[in-house]
Amino acid sequence: VVALGESVHQWSMGDRLCCLVPSGGFAEFCVCPASQCLPIPKGFSWAEAAAVPLACAVSWCFLFDLGKLSKGQTVLIHGGA
Repeated sequence: VVALGESVHQWSMGDRLCCLVPSGGFAEFCVCPASQCLPIPKGFSWAEAAAVPLACAVSWCFLFDLGKLSKGQTVLIHGGA
């Protein structure tokens, strides 16, 4: 994080974050809503972190939006590479 909006309180300057940019894309720097940011997992490189938001969004879409997975159900992830 190199700059924060006045109403952003959950992140701090210097935090390592990744986000899913609304129009898509990959960049070293971008402006995005704070609610769309995720902390980069410890030990992840910047390149590894770039894949996190997209992988999460695609997984969510297939499991919940298209697959209608709901509370109490289970799912087997086989060969999730």
